[in-house]
Amino acid sequence: MQHPETNPAGNSTAPLEWDRWLCEIEHSWRDQATREVQHKLEKAFRSVDPLQLHAFVLHLLDKSQDLRRMKPSTLALIVLKEFLPWVKKNSHVLPKDPSAIITDGMKLHALRLATSAHINLFDMICELYHLKCKGNEYLATHLRILLARKQFKEAGVAAYKLQLQHCFKIEEICLPLVFQDKVNLVEKYIQDSKEAQEELIQRLDSFCTRDSDLQDIIDKMEAPGVKKEKLRPKYLSKLILRLTKLFKLDPAICPNTNYHKDLSAVRFLMYKKYIEQSLDAENWDELIKSTIRDNEALQEEFINLLIEYNDPPAAAKWAVHYGIDRSKLAADVAGAIETCPPPSDEPDNWDDNVATPKVSFYQLSLPLERIVMVDNVGLLEVCERHIFQDDQLVGIDMEWTPSFTATQITRVALVQLATLDWVYLLDMITLMATAADRIRSFFLRFLSSSQVLKLGFGISGDFKMLTKSYPGLKGPVAAVQRMVDLDTLSKQILKAEPDFLKRAETSETDSSGPSVKGLSELTLMCFGRALDKKEQLSNWEKRPLRPSQAQYAALDAYCLLEIYTFLKTKVSDAWLDIDMEPTYCSKTPKQPKSKTKERKPPKKKATLHGFKSVIQDSSQPLRPGDLSVVCDTMLQGLGRQLRACGVDVKILETSDEHDEAARIAFKDGRVILTSGTPYQTLKSQVGEGKCLAVDTKCNARQQTVHVFEHFNVRVRQEDVFSRCQVCNHNMYVPLNNEDMKRLWNKKKELLAMGGIAAGVPASSEGTAAEIPVRAEGTAAEIPASSTTGSSASAKYLNRPLHGYDSDEDDEGLFLDLEEDFEGGGGDYFDIACPWVEAKPSGTSCSSASLNEKAVPSTSSGGDSSVPQVTSPADTPMSKTTHPTNSQLDPSLESTGEDSEAQSAKAPYMMRNFNPHYRPPTDSGLERTVDFDKVTVGNNVQLQVEGVPEGIVEKIQKFFCCAGCGKVFWEGTHFERVVSQFAHVLDMSSELDA
Repeated sequence: MQHPETNPAGNSTAPLEWDRWLCEIEHSWRDQATREVQHKLEKAFRSVDPLQLHAFVLHLLDKSQDLRRMKPSTLALIVLKEFLPWVKKNSHVLPKDPSAIITDGMKLHALRLATSAHINLFDMICELYHLKCKGNEYLATHLRILLARKQFKEAGVAAYKLQLQHCFKIEEICLPLVFQDKVNLVEKYIQDSKEAQEELIQRLDSFCTRDSDLQDIIDKMEAPGVKKEKLRPKYLSKLILRLTKLFKLDPAICPNTNYHKDLSAVRFLMYKKYIEQSLDAENWDELIKSTIRDNEALQEEFINLLIEYNDPPAAAKWAVHYGIDRSKLAADVAGAIETCPPPSDEPDNWDDNVATPKVSFYQLSLPLERIVMVDNVGLLEVCERHIFQDDQLVGIDMEWTPSFTATQITRVALVQLATLDWVYLLDMITLMATAADRIRSFFLRFLSSSQVLKLGFGISGDFKMLTKSYPGLKGPVAAVQRMVDLDTLSKQILKAEPDFLKRAETSETDSSGPSVKGLSELTLMCFGRALDKKEQLSNWEKRPLRPSQAQYAALDAYCLLEIYTFLKTKVSDAWLDIDMEPTYCSKTPKQPKSKTKERKPPKKKATLHGFKSVIQDSSQPLRPGDLSVVCDTMLQGLGRQLRACGVDVKILETSDEHDEAARIAFKDGRVILTSGTPYQTLKSQVGEGKCLAVDTKCNARQQTVHVFEHFNVRVRQEDVFSRCQVCNHNMYVPLNNEDMKRLWNKKKELLAMGGIAAGVPASSEGTAAEIPVRAEGTAAEIPASSTTGSSASAKYLNRPLHGYDSDEDDEGLFLDLEEDFEGGGGDYFDIACPWVEAKPSGTSCSSASLNEKAVPSTSSGGDSSVPQVTSPADTPMSKTTHPTNSQLDPSLESTGEDSEAQSAKAPYMMRNFNPHYRPPTDSGLERTVDFDKVTVGNNVQLQVEGVPEGIVEKIQKFFCCAGCGKVFWEGTHFERVVSQFAHVLDMSSELDA
């Protein structure tokens, strides 16, 4: 059927009535009369022929003035939000077959609009115009137009949502997205196609060879925004391994990556032998053989490494061992081969000439004949009779072969059980293969026994590896009772009495003292001698065990009995109030069930045991500063919103693995915020209640509300920007006008004299020019014309602040803040300072966004020039010293209303909050300000050069971040941001009422 939208020539044939409706609706929209817009839309829908409704809505979207401005709040969004429920409610007046009213041409037109508008319109347009349907391959023609324009991200999002991945080759979309560091989008793009996953990984793996010319590939692809530093073999290998693990693919499909990983393992073993000298010869030989295997390229590289370490005899012997062609060997190695002894069945000790330092280590006080290898049911029964005695004390430890390569499978090979008289070494590989049910019942009885006191050190990690290796043992591990972790116990004792375990004097030959850690360090503190850890990195699956291995394994378990007895006696003698059998909390599969039951009451929230940010009673409201979280890679927008509200947030880089969130959570006591597939993986590592799944279908503002509701967080106005948006620090140094002038003038003098080098550290986290853009640890990209120390922080703070009221992370990963708002970035300014200092051409502007232009404006007095920040599309500002409200808010500019009229239409902005910027300050830090070096605290450079001279003269109170030195002050923009957070501030105001 013919729809009155466009004729074959492309000219509009829409009825004039449709344009009249558009004019009326846009007029109401400019007046910010949302209710009136909704009312007029409803009338328009009723007045238009139902068969032409979809064409009518398409006309409204296409002709609306703000559709293509890439802003989250547009008239097009309101139109779709009203039309979608109207269609569902009035489906009886529409044909049952969508093709009767929606033609292929309309679908193609709808897709064009969806890809040119903000991402929050895409899903609604897809649903209303049935773009995601069988036979929609013709829509790929428009996506190819996007690819021709180098809009890879937009094409990737559309192809993923419309399930058109099969229409494109890996080189067309996936590779450019990888080169642009949009890995999260790539993961979603290929998540349903194993063939695409393998093809991408194999293609990336091909770039990890010496002969690969990656630069040539990048040049031919002409992809904008390529991050070359993320395409080095080291980072590519890390990405490939991460994707292989994520999609559970066979590691053998990426041989080049495996080669680099194996080579790194060989280098590590070389370091352990020649530099640390912490591995004996036989142990080292076993590890080298298991790592190199039959990889000829790795064998040759290993010989070259031996030559680099100046050991030609060893290189010659290994060359003979691997049968390497002599023509490939260096002359000195080939000569050394002539003097090699003939091959022997006995293991070679190739370290006879290496001087081994004599070190006095802690020794096993039990005869070797008291060490029993348990590899059958009969010996297991002997062990069982011995350890199941009243008040028996048993030390537990486990050993497994270290995994140096991607293809190696790691599993627990040995479980050591030590009593005062015997040590039993359970051969887990043999026992689980021949008597799995018997060993399972043994562990269940042993671990759940209340008669036996069990001792371990960092035992939760051992239990985790045990259940990972043998899932059938999860039940016994979950039932553990009377378990004491000496790592936890010793820390409790030292916390109560720091000098309780002063390190005993060691012998002069004991070089291990300062470098030991873990159980070895505790042994040193208790008995004056550390453990010899040379056998730690051993092949524990090889049978029979070497005597040195058996002795090492026995001692690791037996010393636990001696340490516990020593600590118990010493605590008793010192009359310390220490529980020597503290409750052991294991991370078991049963815990989530009990926590699920606890969450059944409506107001009951999850309890985070063992974390620093413990939420003891969720019925009591929390302040944002009491909540510490780590945001996974796909929730960077949520992380920025939470930090702006005062929450302690760490944000992962896009290149970080999801497991990094678990590491940070354990280290800092944080709650993990993640979504999708990584949620299940991370939850299994940290436990229920310590990991929250966030709905990525919601925008960042909605996600913020959900997080606050989940943890019962109440935000007050003083929480907004209470943390530095650059470095996450939560303390500021207050400076009055006089002090700021002194610092400003001194910094200007130092910069002119070259007294501040570009590399002067701004904080412990990096240089001033390395302040993170998206997350901790990510360096900002600084143009060559930028001056170090100001541009990076300016880029972070002055990029478009649509992130605070936008859907920039609607998909949790599709939109990057710097790239998705280039057209509208000029409407917003620094957190508390909307003006910037004039800069000569060719120099950086420390407060202006790198994508924005500084337009000079002369003050009324005509004696100063203060440029304003504007986007290329904005008109020049009027000649006033400060920007007007219409310049700060594009909606005022379009209507011509002044600030009073605007305040009347937005009472929540000025009446409910009365914003004032008062971040937390430490007056004690004021005394650490060095007016000569322009630093504060621990030599943190104050970035006062970024403050315009006019502001220095006018503003009376400044706030400097004690972490990175960024300077803030109260300005018009703070009011705007407070109003943008009205959706969360309202919650606290209702509570107060």
